Amino acid sequence: MLIAGEQHGWDKSAIVGDLPELLSDRVLRPGYDRHVFFRSIGLGLEDIALANAIYQLNR
Repeated sequence: MLIAGEQHGWDKSAIVGDLPELLSDRVLRPGYDRHVFFRSIGLGLEDIALANAIYQLNR
């Protein structure tokens, strides 16, 4: 976070939610003109599988 703030002007107040909140529409999704970042809390492949499972449940 320090590098992002120092070199790119990023601020932690820009965080609006986490991955499950984005997938369940509990927070406003950013437009496609912006990047979306999430913090991986496990193996990347496990995070993707979990995100896909949550997405499929909400469809």
